[in-house]
Amino acid sequence: MKTKNFTLQILIILVFVFSSCKKDNKLESKPQELSSLTSLESYNKQVAFSKILAKSLQSEPLLREKIKTEAKKQFDFDYDILFQAIKNDVLTDNESVYNKVVKYASSKDEFDKIINDLPLLTLYVPELPDFSADTWKANSEVPVVAIKPAAKHADVEIYDAKGEKSIIKYGFVPGGPTIVVKNNERLIVSGAGVESKNNVVTNAILKESNSNKTYSTVNGYQYSFISSEFDNSKSDQANKKSINEVINQNQMTGILDPISVSAYKANAEWQRDYIYYGLDPANGITSGQFRSNYYEYITGFSFVHGYDYENLNIGDDTNDPKLTKIYSGPQWTDGALEMRINIFMNGESPLQVLFSVKASDLFDVQYTAVGSGRPSYQYSGLNPKSYNPNIRLVPFNFQKYGTSWKFVVSEYDPAGEVTNTVTNTTTLSANFGVDFKIGIKFGISGTSTKTSTYSYKTTTGSDVLGEGILDFSEPIITQIQIGPLYSPGLSRPIRGTEGENYTTFNVTTGVVNLLVSPQKAF
Repeated sequence: MKTKNFTLQILIILVFVFSSCKKDNKLESKPQELSSLTSLESYNKQVAFSKILAKSLQSEPLLREKIKTEAKKQFDFDYDILFQAIKNDVLTDNESVYNKVVKYASSKDEFDKIINDLPLLTLYVPELPDFSADTWKANSEVPVVAIKPAAKHADVEIYDAKGEKSIIKYGFVPGGPTIVVKNNERLIVSGAGVESKNNVVTNAILKESNSNKTYSTVNGYQYSFISSEFDNSKSDQANKKSINEVINQNQMTGILDPISVSAYKANAEWQRDYIYYGLDPANGITSGQFRSNYYEYITGFSFVHGYDYENLNIGDDTNDPKLTKIYSGPQWTDGALEMRINIFMNGESPLQVLFSVKASDLFDVQYTAVGSGRPSYQYSGLNPKSYNPNIRLVPFNFQKYGTSWKFVVSEYDPAGEVTNTVTNTTTLSANFGVDFKIGIKFGISGTSTKTSTYSYKTTTGSDVLGEGILDFSEPIITQIQIGPLYSPGLSRPIRGTEGENYTTFNVTTGVVNLLVSPQKAF
């Protein structure tokens, strides 16, 4: 057996075009009334569809090219293709996607019922040790088709063009070209007859996060993202990238603002005093107006080095990449994680952010190849790395919020809604005029302590990754060292380079670290 080191790169897609081909209007039809499908019924329909798809992929190179092209658009920030969105697209030989698949079905009526009963039916091109949407030679490489398991910790069924079934055991990852059939967990759908428990639950979450934007109407169905963070038609991913724990001057853009370096070099006791109020005692400036053009940003997210990931309770939902057994469970069938962060600030309504991140952007993963011919792979090790979600929060107004923000981090799964409570204690100071701070730190005025209790909604399937505190007094940069520069994604320095390397303070929950730092927003 051989060991293969595998590091995946994030593909930046700034423009989402749901369909670039002309439409065959004759195929448009109103959706049929849908029955309420159980998980097993939905799975069985996906199996039936997968057998048909596998046959079509064998004989239709234009279909393979279409799937690759659409996957690389990452309309939901994953390599997903909603089948309803592309089925009427007409390819260069004047045949639609629908026709290229349905002609391999034994019954057109049965095929139509499958795709109408599964409006969230999605094709996913997974990132595997030796295959991805970026490396797929679609003109010559014919993928097999896998189905995301209906049960937790289950083996994965795979079908080839002959209809023959093979099994990828739980704990293994397939090798070679593979496409996954699943339901899309980042969308909800409404339309004639569409009614399911998952839609009801997700709509409640949407109302809470105020992100229920209908982005497309397809074949009579209306689709909405469960969060605007998954909408690739408008989100800027340019600064979402892997970063090192130690940041150098060539990596600062989008991670650290130069004013944080200035605050460190000015020996400011409270670096945020320097940033938000311009306080610089070394130069005689001990009072200042609040600078509302600086905002806190989450510019680093990483799992703690040395944590016992084998016992980390995350990803229990079958939809998710498993961080407990990362790359050892059926996670390869479903792609990225959805991370949710609730932030609690002195009596304000909780601020909630949700972002998507591939497991490969959080870990460098090692695999062991098993078998010959078309091998499978088994996870053999991982090393956490940091990812920049580049999420803007709000200015840290010391007068308004006091010293402390509490961060509650979880991995989000759509499931039953539940209400949790959390408390946060902050220290308020009296050394303020109207948006004007008098004296560094707490000045010479008194302080008071305030404890607030908050309620917030989440889901029963979401896994809490702990709580962490950001205090106004804590530094952004803890150390600057002159030496060889570090390259993004590598833990070793680059030969022949020299410059400033910045070590930053992280908010930690014990499981994950967050880099939260002020950035000039305007």
